[in-house]
Amino acid sequence: MTQNYLIPNTTPKKRELTEKDHAFLATLFDEAAGNIAVTGRILGIANPYGIFARLEEEIIDRARHIIALNSVRAAHVLAEGLDPSATISGPAQSIRMQCAEKILDRVGIVKKEKIDINLEGTTGIFILPPKRSENEYVRATEEQAKEAR
Repeated sequence: MTQNYLIPNTTPKKRELTEKDHAFLATLFDEAAGNIAVTGRILGIANPYGIFARLEEEIIDRARHIIALNSVRAAHVLAEGLDPSATISGPAQSIRMQCAEKILDRVGIVKKEKIDINLEGTTGIFILPPKRSENEYVRATEEQAKEAR
């Protein structure tokens, strides 16, 4: 079963896509599974990278949609990891969990880290005197030398 990732985009586009562009995108995201060279072979395009460069924004936009769509599946994979009677275990489950975490990170659902900063004792804050000009520094050094004699 193939998934259709060609979700209509509701944001206004800068330019209209041709039939060739639509065919390229449909093949790239479905049959070729993201492989540009395979897309070119399927469609009989000698240089598919030229079309890729022209459609780069549209491809990135659709890739974001794929990640957003799969974020729900990723959340379910993480939840399934809590089930002790899971059908997949060991390294395969670990890989699935890592993939799920990365997808959720990409869509903005990230693990929150809390940093606890407790200072005990002295605070370590120093208040320094204002900077002296070079002339003031020379005079102060001379005065200290005179006092030392």
